[in-house]
Amino acid sequence: PITPPDDKILEVLACIESHPNCHSADIIAETHFSQSTIDRYLLELRKLGMIERVGGRKYGGYCVPTPLRKTMTQNLVPKDKEGE
Repeated sequence: PITPPDDKILEVLACIESHPNCHSADIIAETHFSQSTIDRYLLELRKLGMIERVGGRKYGGYCVPTPLRKTMTQNLVPKDKEGE
């Protein structure tokens, strides 16, 4: 059975979406979650294809893939603004 996402994992996803190429330390500073919690959520989001790691270990970071970002943005458009 599919379980609904935890609010915390959605907060991590929102942080990555609003801060492309962020590091786990940036996500920790923003969300105040523990390192182990962030690591667990990053792994889960990567397995689901909702985020990807870009760049090298030292200077790289996490981002939402472009096709998913477009879908997320489209779903955030208020219904009364569609078609404008």
